[in-house]
Amino acid sequence: MNGAETEGTEFGEFVSGFAATAASILSQVEALLERDSEDAGAEQGDDGEDGSGGQEPDPEEVEEQIRAGLSSVNRLIATLSMLEGKTKGNLTEEESSQLQSVLTELRFRYLHVNKRATERHGEGGSA
Repeated sequence: MNGAETEGTEFGEFVSGFAATAASILSQVEALLERDSEDAGAEQGDDGEDGSGGQEPDPEEVEEQIRAGLSSVNRLIATLSMLEGKTKGNLTEEESSQLQSVLTELRFRYLHVNKRATERHGEGGSA
């Protein structure tokens, strides 16, 4: 492997690391949103059971975890976006394509999860 190939591999691993971290955080936020919506459905049920063994998560704590997760992902996307701008013209075609692909996927997923969180918050505020 020559020096350029090593650098390309390192860059790809670097970008993949950011993407994996952001994806993991988004998955955690989605799980919180899913659990929260299931808890809301259980509150409306007849049996009074929420499936959590009687321990309901603190809604304010869940809200803070969701906000913190979305904020972290937003910062990761901003960092990758800044990297894209600063390295423009200095990346191989493969590196540039990988970075653009990762950014597009993360932005799309972030917007989707953020929309769910916003809708959830709106529903919670009007109840």
